Amino acid sequence: MNLNITDMKEEIIEIVTNLAEQLGYKLVEFSVDEKHKRVYIVIYKKTGITIQDCEDMTKELLQDMDYVERFGKDYNLEVSSPGVERFLKTIEEYKIFEGKEVKIITDIEETPVITGVLKGLDNEDRIIIEDGFKMHRIPYGNIKKGVLLFNFSF
Repeated sequence: MNLNITDMKEEIIEIVTNLAEQLGYKLVEFSVDEKHKRVYIVIYKKTGITIQDCEDMTKELLQDMDYVERFGKDYNLEVSSPGVERFLKTIEEYKIFEGKEVKIITDIEETPVITGVLKGLDNEDRIIIEDGFKMHRIPYGNIKKGVLLFNFSF
């Protein structure tokens, strides 16, 4: 197959997003490594992703004719969970992981590092984080790095 993935990326993401949502997941990440012939998909649900969830998503994708027509057997498919300490890469991920503990590094002098619970976004697309003392509202453009924190609670 001679594919131009770049031209079809939005269409492929729509196919994968719809299938993920039908199965009760949220698509977090989609990428194609054309050099190594690999499709990489990250899915999420609030109760966590299991190996079975990854298998189910893989099986459904491999049975989806739109997906198969684009990739066939030429590409290896890898479906995974976001991981416990994932770097947050897009503003959409700050919505997806609402309620999770995060650490944010900003370019704001008064608040260079904030650790707390992600409360989502306000209507001005500022990231809201509660650190136990106050609610911080950080413009997305001022975030240098964000990461989910794994909380060992026994």
